[in-house]
Amino acid sequence: MKLRTQRLTLRPPALADAARVSLLAGDYDVASMTGTIPYPYSEKLAAEWIGEVSRGEEGVVFMIEQGGKIVGCTGYRAFGRDHAELGYWIAKPFWGKGYATEASRAAIAFGYDGLGWPAVETHMRDENIPARRLAERLGGKVV
Repeated sequence: MKLRTQRLTLRPPALADAARVSLLAGDYDVASMTGTIPYPYSEKLAAEWIGEVSRGEEGVVFMIEQGGKIVGCTGYRAFGRDHAELGYWIAKPFWGKGYATEASRAAIAFGYDGLGWPAVETHMRDENIPARRLAERLGGKVV
C-alpha cells in the first residue's frame, strides 16, 4: 500500500532499503531520540527489522520518500481496539522541512479512516522537544 501527500510518498519497507535505513536511522542524533533504534545500527539489524515488518510483527510501517529517496519512516502499532501508538524518524539532513508532520498526518488519517482507530498516542523522550511539538500539532496524546 502506498500513500501520497503533496511532497511525499509513503510505502512499505523493502529489503533493498536496509543500507539506507541503517545509514540514516543509525545516525546517533536520530537513533538516540527513538525508543527502539539501536546505536550503532548495522545494515544486518536494519534488514532483520525489515523482515519483522514484512511478517507483520512491527505494526503498520511506511518508508517516507521525497523525490524517490528515503528521508525517514513513520508508522504505528495497535494496542487493542482503542488506540495505536505513532512512531517516526526523519534523517538528520531532512530535519526542519515538515516531512515528519506531513507523513505522520497521512499515516494517522489512514489509521483512522482505513482501520477505524479512535485514538493515536506517541511516546517520546522528555528532551525531544521537536517530537513533542509535532505530537501536539497532530492532536495526539503525548505520553
